[in-house]
Amino acid sequence: MSVGNQIGAASSSATGYGQFESSLSPKGSPDLMPDPHPGYSYHLGTSRRFGPLRTTLRMASDLGYMSVEGTPDMLSDAASIARLEVGLGAAGLSMPTCHITQTQLRAAPRRTAAMARRLGVHTVFVGASTGDKAPRDADDWFLLGSRMRRYAEALRAAGLTVGWHNQTDELAPVEAGASGLSILFDTDRDLAWQIDVGAMALAEQPLTEWMARHGERITAAHLRDLAKPGDNLREDGWADLGKGTVDLHGLLSSLRSRGVNMMVMAHANPSDDERFAARAIATVRRMDQMLVPALDTDPTLYPKPARKQACMWMTP
Repeated sequence: MSVGNQIGAASSSATGYGQFESSLSPKGSPDLMPDPHPGYSYHLGTSRRFGPLRTTLRMASDLGYMSVEGTPDMLSDAASIARLEVGLGAAGLSMPTCHITQTQLRAAPRRTAAMARRLGVHTVFVGASTGDKAPRDADDWFLLGSRMRRYAEALRAAGLTVGWHNQTDELAPVEAGASGLSILFDTDRDLAWQIDVGAMALAEQPLTEWMARHGERITAAHLRDLAKPGDNLREDGWADLGKGTVDLHGLLSSLRSRGVNMMVMAHANPSDDERFAARAIATVRRMDQMLVPALDTDPTLYPKPARKQACMWMTP
């Protein structure tokens, strides 16, 4: 069964495990933090082999993206923050979400929060990082979740949402059918989720079950597509959105129905980042246009605030 068909099928229960301060002072106060910018966002890591950054930001803006998603290195120092701040302003883009490493969360949570706030980031997503010791069993995942919850306090106190961006390893069962990701969620009730569609498909996960059990945690989605087995090896088996095997229409319908506004276009290794970025936003916008007419016949399809923002998603 395809990824989209799994989501569209009847849901069933899933088995699960039973947070420079002076030089980078945050702008405003937590209650003045902007809401996540609804619509289409471009993951800047997709263009890591291209660039420079100012060129990537201008490309995203010219193609119709309203926002971009940052990578951990962009919150590394004051100079990086200043360059990005200037680039975002020149391109007319916002950066409501950003990825950070476990080290940034653990070693300098207040510094990381200050940097994120300066850029207008609303949500930071942590994930498995190179150099981090990979959890091996349920106890390791529980320990990681407990530590993350403690370190996240400083970011949450600053008004930031903290979430997890899944890859593939944490989706595998580690104890009695429980996965590492399920254990993280059970350990921290406030942990949001950026679902990586490509990783879920690559790991051949039952998305219906994941959505039924943890769908309320999803605040953003990484949209990636998989090529057919043996195809597109030049790009490590990934495909432009809508050109691969993932049923993105069914997926998008399910995410929109849950009020998920932020769709982040991402590719692990594009041979041409502008080609990917252009096709991605065109594909998702077209799918949204197909979904919007359903508002007239099914008023529950886009719950508030998504109903009010449906047309914004399609704004060129």
